Amino acid sequence: MPKRRAKQPVRHTALLYVCFFASGMAGLTLEIVWSKYLSYLLGNSIYGVSTVVAAFLGGLGVGAVVGGRLASRAREPLLLYARLELLVGVMGLLSPLAYLLARPLFASLYGAIGGSGALFLLVRFLILFAALLLPTIAMGATLPLLVSAFTRREGDFGSSVSRLYAINTIGAVLGVAAAGFALIPSLGLWKTAAAAAAIDFAVAGAILALKLRGGALRGAAAGETPGTPAGPSSGSLAGAKSAPREAARSAIAGLIIPLFALSGFCALLYEVAWTRILSVPFGGMVYSFSAILAVYLFGIAVGAAFAAVLLKRTSSPALLFGLLQLLLAGSVVLGTRVFASLPDMQATLIAQSRGSASHLFAGEALLTARIVLLPTFFLGALFPLAAAIYQRGRLEPGASVGTIYAANTLGSIAGSVLTGFVLIPALGSLHSLLVAALANAAVGCLALLLGEGIVLKRVIAAFAGVAATIAVSLFAAPTWDAERMSLGFVRLLRAYEFGGEGLVHRIIERIGRSKELERLLFYKEGRLATVTVLETGDRRALLINGKTDATTGSGEDMAQQVMVGQMPLLMAPNAESVCVVGYGSGVTTHAVLTHPIRSALTIELEGSVIEAAPFFETAAMRPLSDPRSKLVIEDAGTYLRSTREDFDVIISEPSNPWIAGVGNLFTKEFYEEARRRLRPGGVFCQWIQTYSVSPATLSTVFRTVSTTFPKGQLFYVESSGDLIILAVPDRELSLDRAAMTAAFSRPAVAQDFARIGVRSVQDVLGAYRGRLDRIALSAGPGPVNTDDNSWLEHRAPLDLITPQEENPLLAWSSQVEADLKASLR
Repeated sequence: MPKRRAKQPVRHTALLYVCFFASGMAGLTLEIVWSKYLSYLLGNSIYGVSTVVAAFLGGLGVGAVVGGRLASRAREPLLLYARLELLVGVMGLLSPLAYLLARPLFASLYGAIGGSGALFLLVRFLILFAALLLPTIAMGATLPLLVSAFTRREGDFGSSVSRLYAINTIGAVLGVAAAGFALIPSLGLWKTAAAAAAIDFAVAGAILALKLRGGALRGAAAGETPGTPAGPSSGSLAGAKSAPREAARSAIAGLIIPLFALSGFCALLYEVAWTRILSVPFGGMVYSFSAILAVYLFGIAVGAAFAAVLLKRTSSPALLFGLLQLLLAGSVVLGTRVFASLPDMQATLIAQSRGSASHLFAGEALLTARIVLLPTFFLGALFPLAAAIYQRGRLEPGASVGTIYAANTLGSIAGSVLTGFVLIPALGSLHSLLVAALANAAVGCLALLLGEGIVLKRVIAAFAGVAATIAVSLFAAPTWDAERMSLGFVRLLRAYEFGGEGLVHRIIERIGRSKELERLLFYKEGRLATVTVLETGDRRALLINGKTDATTGSGEDMAQQVMVGQMPLLMAPNAESVCVVGYGSGVTTHAVLTHPIRSALTIELEGSVIEAAPFFETAAMRPLSDPRSKLVIEDAGTYLRSTREDFDVIISEPSNPWIAGVGNLFTKEFYEEARRRLRPGGVFCQWIQTYSVSPATLSTVFRTVSTTFPKGQLFYVESSGDLIILAVPDRELSLDRAAMTAAFSRPAVAQDFARIGVRSVQDVLGAYRGRLDRIALSAGPGPVNTDDNSWLEHRAPLDLITPQEENPLLAWSSQVEADLKASLR
C-alpha cells in the first residue's frame, strides 16, 4: 500500500474561490432566467410554480448525489468541475431555443390530457424534470467535486465545506441582484442567459488554463487513490489532530439524513411564507422579490462562513447543530413579532424615499433583513455542521456532501409543494412559520440529546431546549391582525400622497379597531395570494395581496367594470362566445351576460377570489350561476396557449402590470395567442389603468397591442382613470351607432349601463379617446413589451413609485373628435 503523505494546500486556491463565486453568480442568474421562461410555459398558477421549483430542486438533488459518486472516483475532480461548467454554459446559451421548442409541446400536452388532474401534473413534471436534468445535475454536482478536491489536499473537511458553500452563495446573491435589478431589465432574458453562460465559460477556461500550464488539478497527492484520505484530519472533526477518521460517531449521525431533510423542508417553507407576507406591504413588484431573495441568500452565506470558524474550534458538531436549530426556531418567532409593525415601517419608508426607487428598494431590503437575516444565518451554518456530522468516519468527503445536499433538497421539494398547496391555505402564513419553528426546535432538542459528550449534560441540554420551546410558545407567540396585514403598498402610498406620513400612521393605528373606518368581511390566504374583502359604508372592496382589485357600491371601479364588459359586446353585437380574463368582483362577467351570448368563460388565477364572490352578489348578481357561464382556475396565458376553443370576444382585465407576473398578460406574445383564439371578426379588449403610469409606459402598451391588433378604438373611464382598448386584427373597427342603439334597447343592457350613469349611446361616446392606429403612431418609435425583455414588468413599478403627470394622450382634443367622426357609421 502506498505510503500516505501529509496534506498539502490546494494550488491556486484564490483562483478556485473566485471561480466558485462566479459559478454561483452565473447559476443563480440562469435559474432566474429559466424560471421566467417556465412561467410563460406553465403560467403563474400554484401548479406551474410548484412544478418549476420541484423539477429544479430535484435536478440539483440528483446532481449532488451524482457529484458525490463522481468525486469518489475522479482523479481530477477540478477538471470534471470545469467540464460541468462548460455544460451549464452551453445549456444557458440554448435557453431561448429550448423555450421556443417547448411552447408547442406544452400547449399540445395541455390540450391532449385536459389541463388538469393528477395525470396532467405528473406528466408535465416529468417532462420539465427531464428538460432541466442536465443543467441542474451539473450545477448540483459542483460542490461535492470541489469539496473532494480541497479535502484530499488540505483535509479540513468542515472548514472546506463552509468556505466553499459560503463563497458560492455570495456569488448567488450577486447573481440575484444583477439579474433582477440590472441585467434582465436592460438586456432581456436571452442576453442575460448569454452573459451567465459567458461567466461559466470563463470559469471553465480558467481551470483548463491551469491544466495547460501544468497547474495541479488533481485532488489527490502523489501516491493517493480517489476515495482515500491522504492523511489524518487537520481539523477538529475527529476530536484531535492525531485521532483517526474512524473515531466514535455520535448517535445522531445515523439520523442526520432525515433530520436535515426536515430542516430543508422548513427552510423552503420559511422562504415561501416570508415572501407571501412581505409581498403585501412591498407591493408584489419584481424588484421586491429580488431584494427578498438576495437577503435570504446573504444570510445563508454569512452563516456558512461563520460555520467555518466554529468547526475549527469544536469537536462537537452535533451539539452545535442542535443549539443552532433551537436558535433558528427562536429567531423565526422573534421575526414574526415584527409583522404587526410592517405597515408603519413601510409607510415611513415611503415617506423617506420621496419617490426614489433605489432608496425604497434598499429600505425594503433592510426591512426584510430585520425578519429574515438572523434565521437564514443559522440556516447557512447548519449545512456544514450536518455535513460534518454525516462525514465522520466516512472516506470520501465529496460523497458525504452530496448525500447531505440531496437530503436537504428532497426536504425542500416537499416544502415547496406542501407549503403552497396545504399549509398556508389551511393554517395561514404565520402559523405555518410557527409550525416550522416548532419542528426546528424538536430537531434541536433531539440533536442535543443524541449528540457528543456526557449523557447527563446532554439530557439537561435537551430538557432546557424543550423548556425554552414551551416558554416561547406560551409567552412569545405573536398575534395576526388580518385587517392590518392587508394594508398593501398602493393603499399606503395613496394615503401618503393624500395627507402625508402622519395621516398614514393615524389610519394604520385605527385599522382593525374602528368599524367606522372599515369592516373586515372576508380574509383568506389562498394558494397563490391573500384575498380580503373590506366594507366602508356602501363601498365594498376586493383586495388581492393588499391591493384593491375591484370595488362595488359607491366604489370607484364600478363604471370601469361595467364598461369593460359592455363595450366589446357593443362592437361585436353578434358575438356568441366570450372569454373574460380575471373574475374580480364578477361585475364584468355579469355585464357580458346581459347580452344574448351562448357562453362566457371566466379565467381566474386565485381560487380564493371565487370564495369571496358571495360578498359581491348584490352588484354582480351571481354571474357564475348563469348556465351560460363557465369558470376555469388557471393562468390565462397558459390556458389561451393550450385551449382549442375559439372566441368572438376576449376581454383581458388582469391586475396592474407593476405586479410581478401580471406583465406576462401584456406582452406581444400574449396578444398573438389571443389573436389565434379569436374567430374571424372577433374583438379583443384590453384594460389598463392610467394612474401612476408614465406616458412612455402607456405608449409602449399602445405599440405592443398594435403590433398584433393594428386597428382599434380607445375609451377612457375618467372616474377611475382606466383605459379600455378595443382592437381587431383583420378589419376596421367602426362605431356602428345603429348596432349600439339596438344593444341599448335590451332591458338588461340598459339597466347595467344605467347604474353607472350611462343612459344612451351618446353617453358612451363621451368616453371616446381616439383610434388605436393613430395614437400608436403618435407614440413614436420605442420598445415593445415582449416575453424576452419583460419591459412593462420592470418599468411599471418605477412609474408607481415616481409621481406621474396626467397623460396628454387621454385628453379630449380636435384629433379625438376627428377620429370619432371618421369612425362613426
